[in-house]
Amino acid sequence: MKTLLFVLLGIAFVGSSAFLPNFPRSLLDDEDSIQIVQDFFTGAWSVVGLTPPPNLAASCLDENTAQGLVNAANQTLQYLVNDNILKALQTATSFYQSISPEIKACVNTNSSTVAFYTALGIADLTIPQMSKRIITYTMANLAEVRQEITTTNDDFQAGKYVQVGADTGNFMKDVFQGGEALLGASEDLNNFLNILEQLIEVAFI
Repeated sequence: MKTLLFVLLGIAFVGSSAFLPNFPRSLLDDEDSIQIVQDFFTGAWSVVGLTPPPNLAASCLDENTAQGLVNAANQTLQYLVNDNILKALQTATSFYQSISPEIKACVNTNSSTVAFYTALGIADLTIPQMSKRIITYTMANLAEVRQEITTTNDDFQAGKYVQVGADTGNFMKDVFQGGEALLGASEDLNNFLNILEQLIEVAFI
């Protein structure tokens, strides 16, 4: 679950204005939600040359959780496009906390997911560590990340869910395979990031 959710969580620190609802028709149809999540997986896995099991989403997620993920992703992207960072973070955090431990374990321990995490270099990273890396990368590449948010949102609203997964996978690849960002960052910035890491760790227990 961390592959999709925590890209959105990390870039939530990029940018504040009101949420503008703009749900594609398919987002309102519960029976499509599991396929949408499967499309996310397909796109993300393709970035590292892998293919997820065709039933990964269906075997781990119930319809309510799948619909919740789709809506949380959509809402988070909408908040980010409008620079409403706090709401984006709250949405991502609230959804993550609502997922049952069984569902998290089902997705995260699947051999295909483990291979995906390993290919990206995130298999041994905790959620706070990932979030810190994402935030650091974002701060060093602000203009590019803003454009990526806009592109990903456009793909989402157009129903291009495989491409949304690929957008997410490419962002993760840039963050975790592109070397350390902000080399020589100031002591104040490093202190801020360390505090932020601790806050995220508390939020996602």
